[in-house]
Amino acid sequence: MNTVTSIRGINLALVSQIEVNPQIGVMVVSDCEISLAGLRTILRQNNRVDIVAESGSLQETIMLCGKFKPEIVVLSVSESREAICNAAEKIVEASKSTKIIVLNKSWSVAQIADCVARGIYGFITPPNPASCLAVALESVSRGCLWIGPNLLMSSEESEVSNLFGGAQNAKTLAAKAKLSVREAEIADLVAQGLSNRAIAQVLVITVDTVKSHLHHIMNKLEVRDRTQLAMKLLPSISTAPAANFESDKLASLPSNVRLRAS
Repeated sequence: MNTVTSIRGINLALVSQIEVNPQIGVMVVSDCEISLAGLRTILRQNNRVDIVAESGSLQETIMLCGKFKPEIVVLSVSESREAICNAAEKIVEASKSTKIIVLNKSWSVAQIADCVARGIYGFITPPNPASCLAVALESVSRGCLWIGPNLLMSSEESEVSNLFGGAQNAKTLAAKAKLSVREAEIADLVAQGLSNRAIAQVLVITVDTVKSHLHHIMNKLEVRDRTQLAMKLLPSISTAPAANFESDKLASLPSNVRLRAS
């Protein structure tokens, strides 16, 4: 039976103890050599990432996924949305555990709902910093749906806020508005259960830098510890496994909401 677990259903006492897996096997796909080189450079800066294969087309990607079984495919191609979704289905057929992150495409909420059912778990549109990809990889590797900033309209965010316990979601958005881009990235990773060392690895910064940002975050949000920070930032719908989320509710998700596996 499909369920949505509330934040109160999580053992938050264990949140700060969760560590990331050693590496994420990633296939990089782009039909533009410049884009492919840029993605390669960005991902190689992240010691959490192991680039297991590269591809220049959707057809080649399907074939290589059957061979290399990447955990995540990062996809940046000029093909149509429908072509990407069709390829996603074939990728999942070839490698059932593979999840897909798509870059540089605009999506409606209805299209996102359809895409998730076909294996696409991450959506990133420009403009976003390179570190946005690192956070998306971390979220998707944990079985979470990651919808990046700037993707949906504020009116759609408000609709979701009203649909799923609006006061909690409104408070979450208000809290994040107080943070800088880097602080928001770190706060999101803390809320997902990553330690300071793991966050430093994901964002390619020092542990001391993470601690400094975390100190400012807690002061700004008036919280005392990581558990309170997680409760402040995670709306009640954010603990549902992406695969279990009903399509009608999924079609109303706000931008920058992560659905994490409970």
